[in-house]
Amino acid sequence: MKTLGILGVAPWATFEFLEIFYKQFNAKKDWEYPRVLVDVNTEIPSRGRYFDLGEDNPSLYIRNALDDLLNQNVHCCAVICNTAHILFDQWGAELDDQVINFLHEVGKQIDKINSRRFSVIGSSYLNTFQTYQKYTSSIYVPLTQVEQNVASEMINAVKTGKSVDNVSISKTKKIIQRLRNENVDLFIIGCTELSFLSQIFDDAGIRYLDSNMVLAQSLYATLEQG
Repeated sequence: MKTLGILGVAPWATFEFLEIFYKQFNAKKDWEYPRVLVDVNTEIPSRGRYFDLGEDNPSLYIRNALDDLLNQNVHCCAVICNTAHILFDQWGAELDDQVINFLHEVGKQIDKINSRRFSVIGSSYLNTFQTYQKYTSSIYVPLTQVEQNVASEMINAVKTGKSVDNVSISKTKKIIQRLRNENVDLFIIGCTELSFLSQIFDDAGIRYLDSNMVLAQSLYATLEQG
């Protein structure tokens, strides 16, 4: 079975992704799972501080870390961060099929299910740059600044290993309802820290895509193809 490379920039999000990924397999023994080389590389500069403060561009660091993984004979790699993919052209464009483009895979799924209007609950930078809009023909409906603050607070809580409180969950449900009233027919969980929001959508029967799940399924498909 092929070996995969995972580059994580945030520990908790990387652990969450790996759990989702391994659940794709109907394995009965340890050796029936693929080998995965994981680099939880917390030395990669902050994407947020680069966008906000003009500090070090993380692109070169991401590319170097990917090269290290690829030099260990991995079949392909994935970077577990939506926001980092805003800079994909700077670190991943030359790697062809060796690195999966997180946002491109989600965009394909948005179009596949014929969404007309979608919204993203994720980092503020995805909202600012309207990044997902570049990967789909569906119309992007942004969060308000107040709503984005709620999403950002939840992300920060998970990054530090804390639980998201019921107040934030309640606010998120109101955000979802407001967007549904604006004819949003699909929600994207666009941050690797926010997969827990899947339960809200499942309970309400609302269409959504979890970017973590989409990436996990894409990686699984690369193994099946080989």
